[in-house]
Amino acid sequence: MSLRVAVAKMHGARNDFVLIDERAPRITDYPSFARWICDRRGGIGGDGLLIVLPSRGEDARMRIFNADGSEAEMCGNGMRCFVRWLYERGGLRRERMTIETAAGTIACAVLSDDPLHFVVEVRVTEPTFPPADGAGGVAVSTGNPHRVHFVEAVEGYDLAGLAGPAPQVNVHIAQVLAEHALRVRHFERGVGETPACGTGIAASAAAAMRAGHARSPVRVEVPGGTVEVVWDEHGLVIRGEAAYVFDTEVDAPQAAGSAR
Repeated sequence: MSLRVAVAKMHGARNDFVLIDERAPRITDYPSFARWICDRRGGIGGDGLLIVLPSRGEDARMRIFNADGSEAEMCGNGMRCFVRWLYERGGLRRERMTIETAAGTIACAVLSDDPLHFVVEVRVTEPTFPPADGAGGVAVSTGNPHRVHFVEAVEGYDLAGLAGPAPQVNVHIAQVLAEHALRVRHFERGVGETPACGTGIAASAAAAMRAGHARSPVRVEVPGGTVEVVWDEHGLVIRGEAAYVFDTEVDAPQAAGSAR
């Protein structure tokens, strides 16, 4: 017997997600549900599944599963979508929110609630720079693990070949355009090449600023749009739009999830 599930389709800089409200849990197997719903031919399609859960200490808890069913610690583009959904449809119409994630508590702010230009600020984890793993590039953690490679031009670069068949980190190539501008492409673990990666945008900007290639604020151009990164005394902030695509209901197969 199938389970009827309400879902929302959203994106941040074309990094697209399916969101479900599990504050009253119904799904028993999130990885299977993610693989099914994110399938672009058999489901709705998306780079990941966002799950709204209750939190004891914060406004809500977010879990995110990649299209292959693996779980990520955090997602900057997904967080902007998550906050917009809470603000417009989740009963939390407030300009500032704190969201519990596997990467810690993330502070967010709604900067514009214009439906056609809904902008959210996300304060990601303070970046750290682990030792190089031998694969080249700059290792950066912004809640998720990243590796940033600086190149002369991102167009035409074999990013998939650089990342390898099953990368354990998110891999990015970054081109310095100006003191306050970068162009970046992303290869996300568990997904593949995506139009944008929020924590990867933050990681690329942080790596560029740390190396002296850029200064805050940094305008980061990605295939899906543009996101701004600020590195201040409190850490990294990313600012960008969150777009609504549609709401619908799906009949989830028993293998993907069933009522508790």
